[in-house]
Parts: sequence; C-alpha cells; structure tokens
Amino acid sequence: PGYKRIALHPRPGGGYTHAEATFNSIHGKITSGWRITDEGTTYKFTIPANTSALLSLPTTDPYAVLEGTARATEAEGVAYVKYEKGVAVFELVSGKYQFWTP
Repeated sequence: PGYKRIALHPRPGGGYTHAEATFNSIHGKITSGWRITDEGTTYKFTIPANTSALLSLPTTDPYAVLEGTARATEAEGVAYVKYEKGVAVFELVSGKYQFWTP
C-alpha cells in the first residue's frame, strides 16, 4: 500500500528562508520542513509508525550533517546510504528527526 516508504527531497533556497509541509497519509501524519539561518540549515521531519523514509539532503560533506547532536551517519534510527553529486542519502525509520547541515 501507499506511503510505506516516503521520499523526502528538500531543496532549500529559491529566495525562501523556510518552508514546511504536512500530509495526512493512511499511516499517519508526515511532516517536512526546513529553515535557513546564518549558521546553516535545519530540517525537521516526522515519519509515521510502520513506515520508513529515504531522505536526500544537499550538503558538501555528509559527515558534517547532524541529527540532533549526533553525526547523522551514526545517529539512532538513521542509516547512511550514500553520497553522490552533492547529496547525502539516509534511510529513516519512523520517528521525529531534526537534521542540520552547515
């Protein structure tokens, strides 16, 4: 059935400093948002129970990406998949996440 695996591809910029979206799927609420500051970009995601997400984040260094206070490559519930062409790809289990990129 739909929405068991969610694709998240935020692309900050385009003259905007922040964006947020919510979708009520058959498995629960999916949220995605980002905010650009002088320090970097913060991303917030909610993945409903019994689903997973494939997240692609634009970054110049996948090992500088944080989830909470931990490196995203080592964070609980996050699996680092690959880095290609300026994009770090992570697999997320259900839960709430806050990522940061420099």
